[in-house]
Amino acid sequence: MNSKSLILKTVQGCVRLTKVLEAQLGECLPLPDDSFLIKGKKAIKSIKVEKNIAEIQRILETYKSTLTLFVSHLTVMAASGQSLPAVAAKSRFYEVPAMRVNRFVGRKHLLDRIQKFFKEGASIVVIVAMGGKRRTQLSLEYCRAEQSENSIFWVDATSMGMVNRSFEGIALKLVPGSKFPNSEAARTFVLKKFEDLSDPVLMIFDNYDKPAEFPTIRVYLPDRSKIIFNSRHTDAKRLGKGVEVGAMTAEERVELLLLQSGYERTEKNVEDARQIVEILGGLALAIDQAATYIGARDLPFKSFAEVFAKRRSAMLKHTPTH
Repeated sequence: MNSKSLILKTVQGCVRLTKVLEAQLGECLPLPDDSFLIKGKKAIKSIKVEKNIAEIQRILETYKSTLTLFVSHLTVMAASGQSLPAVAAKSRFYEVPAMRVNRFVGRKHLLDRIQKFFKEGASIVVIVAMGGKRRTQLSLEYCRAEQSENSIFWVDATSMGMVNRSFEGIALKLVPGSKFPNSEAARTFVLKKFEDLSDPVLMIFDNYDKPAEFPTIRVYLPDRSKIIFNSRHTDAKRLGKGVEVGAMTAEERVELLLLQSGYERTEKNVEDARQIVEILGGLALAIDQAATYIGARDLPFKSFAEVFAKRRSAMLKHTPTH
C-alpha cells in the first residue's frame, strides 16, 4: 500500500466511522419533543452504546494522527525540497531478543507446521502454549531459520503500552533519529516504511496473553507479511492458524537435560538422564534448572539423586542460561 492508498483508506475510514457515530448518537440523544418514555429508552440505549462510541472516537483519533503525520511530512517536503527519510542503509533487519536458541529441543514438526501454513497462504500463525518460554523458543528458532530471507522484527505484546514502545524502537532501527508526536504516528510510520524494504517482513508478537486488551490489534499488522503471535490464551487463535505446543515427550525431556547440562549423549548418560527426569516429575522447568545446576558444577548424573535430596531448593532456583 503506497502513501496515496494509505491516505485514501484513512479518509474513507473517517467518513464511514463518522456516519456510524452520527447514527448511534441519533439513537440515544434526546430531542426537545421526545416524551418522558422515549427519553428514558434513549438513556438506556446510550449506556449500551457507550463503549462502541468510545472505541469509534479512539479509532478516529488514530486516523487523525495518521493524517497529521502525512500533512507534516508534506509541509517539510514543500519547505525544504526533501523527500521522506529513507530506510537505514541495511540490506536486512534481524531485530529479535538477544537470547539464542542454541539448545532448541525437538519440535521440528511444529516448525514444519508453521512453515506449511505460511506456504499455503496464511498471513498469521498463533503459537499457543501455557509455558511462555517454550513458545518463545519455538518462535526464536523459526526466526533463526528464516533470517536469510526475511527482515524480522520482535514486538513485546505484554500490554498495549509495550506494543507501542516496540514500534517506536522499530522506527528508530528503520530510520535512526526518528521522532514522533505520539505512538499512533510511530506505528503508521513503521507500517509505511515496511513497504520500502526489499525483503518480506516477519513480525513476532510475543506474550500476547490478554487478547481482550487488544481490540484493535489488527491496525498494527503490516500488509503482505508473515506474523506470529505467541500466546497462552486459546482465543488468540481467532487471529489466524493455530499451532499448539503440547507437553514434551519423554525423549525430548531427556534431550533437554543432556543439552542443557552439556553432557555427551552416551548410552549410560541417557539411562541416567531418564532416571533424573523421573525424579523431577518430567517438569520441563525443573529439568532445565536441574540441568543448569549439573552443568555448572560438573555434577555426575549418578550423584544427582543424593544431591537433589539435600539441595532441592537451591537447585531449582538456578536460572537457565539460554
